[in-house]
Amino acid sequence: MKSDDSYDGLPPPGVEVSPAATDLDYSVEMLLTYLESIALGDSVALNMSTALCSLQSAVTLRNVTTISEHQRDRLLKALVWAREPVLALLNAPAEKARAVKGVDAAAGLICSWSETDQQRAARHPHVHADLQARARWLRNACHNHCLLEEIDERASARRAEAVAELLRRAAA
Repeated sequence: MKSDDSYDGLPPPGVEVSPAATDLDYSVEMLLTYLESIALGDSVALNMSTALCSLQSAVTLRNVTTISEHQRDRLLKALVWAREPVLALLNAPAEKARAVKGVDAAAGLICSWSETDQQRAARHPHVHADLQARARWLRNACHNHCLLEEIDERASARRAEAVAELLRRAAA
């Protein structure tokens, strides 16, 4: 293979280079990954709890950066796809109704993340606090679901151990 010492490290003429991804871009992409996993039914409770934690943290720090309309729209679309698997976690009608409000609050937080300070200031400050509280309720409900799954897994492991011990004794 022939070495070309004239290469200067720049892209060829006419090729546009995409700007480097920012921390904000990574945050949005990670949140999209969580939401897409939920839509596929993958660890719904864990991924939703984590997604809401990430979203709430990002929105709290939004005074540093805001997301673009394109990023907002991608997140909202992914949230719509994640909605049904999340709602399926809860059985009681009252909990399901609160979960609907929690998902809607997540959508509100995503929209808030893309707003200017002037747009956000146009609303009563309680609106943002209510969005955060409803999203936190859903986050807690998802986390509680994860805890119950862990308890069930340990109980299943104990049963398997007890059965294995009974079988070992019977075979002896």
